[in-house]
Amino acid sequence: MVDEAYIPKKWFVEDGLCEDELRMLHADVGTVAQKCTGKAKKPVFLFPDKIVKGPWRPEREHQRINRELGRSELMACWSLPEYPSTVLQPSCFAEIPTGDVYLVWPALYPSEQAEKWVFQPVCRNVSAVGPRQLRVVERASTGVIRVSDHVKKQPRYLFEHPECWEHLMHRYVLQAGDSGLHNMLIRPSDRRCIGIDYDENRKDDAHCDDWFEMMFKAKPAKSIMPALLESLQVHREHLRVVLTRLEESCASKECQAIAEAHGLSFQLWGQRVARMKEVFERLPVGE
Repeated sequence: MVDEAYIPKKWFVEDGLCEDELRMLHADVGTVAQKCTGKAKKPVFLFPDKIVKGPWRPEREHQRINRELGRSELMACWSLPEYPSTVLQPSCFAEIPTGDVYLVWPALYPSEQAEKWVFQPVCRNVSAVGPRQLRVVERASTGVIRVSDHVKKQPRYLFEHPECWEHLMHRYVLQAGDSGLHNMLIRPSDRRCIGIDYDENRKDDAHCDDWFEMMFKAKPAKSIMPALLESLQVHREHLRVVLTRLEESCASKECQAIAEAHGLSFQLWGQRVARMKEVFERLPVGE
């Protein structure tokens, strides 16, 4: 079992992966969601009912694991009571006897139909861990929809789902990197936006006064900017409530304890929320 000095024990489940699934993680060829573009990248394995990322070496990589876990717990705590959480929380599975850790999420496929998946040609894995060859599943064949892809065709989705902005605001407070609509999926059961991937950090620019630079890793495409701006007006009062709740939550001992348990800093949360409020109120008001 993993030393609790690295990762809080509450995240671990004993039945996260069955023996057959473990064997598939170590097979010569792995079924994954995307190519590994660097040695530090972890394979993301696809199963009919779950998604698995790893392996992680907790003694060396516990900070990245804890960023994923801690941020997901905080985002769940910060969600408005009248809305379900907009974050997909993982569980942890520790492999015996190696102690390697895998993060396990429930799948967001419309249905369990792996037999319909379409694969790209087998490619070599450049990651330092995982199978040496990868079968990459084409996302479209799984039915998984990224918000970034959906709003290009249906921009009105943003007008009906304020949780898109709520999630981006949470990421800013927590300084979670790679922020944008590309790291949000649409949950099939209720069409709500669900944020993913919180283990990266971003550069903290305390003097940023551009709302979109705060919310996004890169400026959104010009084609969707009108819809983004209009959605901010549609949800203006809702987002003010989000900011007020964030002010309260960031000052709570409970949330600060969650941060400390995962090695996250909370000292600048309040300043970031105040900065968001200031910049948000300067956004142009539509007709």
